Amino acid sequence: MNTLELNGKEVKYDAFITSYHIRFLNIIEGLTPEVKHTIKKSKELNDLYDCFLDFIIDSKRIIY
Repeated sequence: MNTLELNGKEVKYDAFITSYHIRFLNIIEGLTPEVKHTIKKSKELNDLYDCFLDFIIDSKRIIY
C-alpha cells in the first residue's frame, strides 16, 4: 500500500469520526433536563451514554 492510499483512508476515517462527533454533541446539547436526569438515574442508560462518549472522544484523540 502506498502513502497516497493510506492518506485517503485517514481522510475517510477522520470524516467518519468527525461526523459522528458532531452528531453526538448536537444530540447531547438538545437533551432536555428531564432526559439528562433520566440518563443519569438509569445505570444502563448511563453506561450506554458513557460508552458512546468514550468512543467519540477517544476516536477524535486518535485522529488528532
